[in-house]
Amino acid sequence: MDYIDIKSGNEWPSCALSNFASHSFQFRGLDVSSMEGFLQGLRFKDPDIQLHIFGLVGSVAKAAGKKREWRMTQTFMVPRKRNSKTF
Repeated sequence: MDYIDIKSGNEWPSCALSNFASHSFQFRGLDVSSMEGFLQGLRFKDPDIQLHIFGLVGSVAKAAGKKREWRMTQTFMVPRKRNSKTF
């Protein structure tokens, strides 16, 4: 059986499927540069910090989120634009 080992350091196409890969998207109108940046940004409540981390890619994004422990509460912060009435 063939399989793809998805890792950022592997050859294409597996590296392109990694959460470390630079793939921009929008979530609730906010610009995100990578899935890793998005996941790490969810650890922070402050929207300015979230936006900053959403713009990071790869190991830089991972390192930024490492400073925030979320496992005790198992809580992620849902991002929203300032003054937004939607959640």
